[in-house]
Amino acid sequence: MLAWSFARAWLAERLHQDEAGAAATEYVLIILGTALFLIAATFALRGVLTTAVTAISGWIGGVGPPP
Repeated sequence: MLAWSFARAWLAERLHQDEAGAAATEYVLIILGTALFLIAATFALRGVLTTAVTAISGWIGGVGPPP
């Protein structure tokens, strides 16, 4: 929590914002955190998704038309 408080104070000082404008800084940090999380999740799930797509493709390729 100390790092969060420091980051908020640093950004507020850099953007010349007071307490009333600190909410905008918090929103920016939330958006950046969410984007970073989505990027990390994409890289983490890339192998899982590739394996699933390969398995589904193999299953579809093995299914033939009815006689």
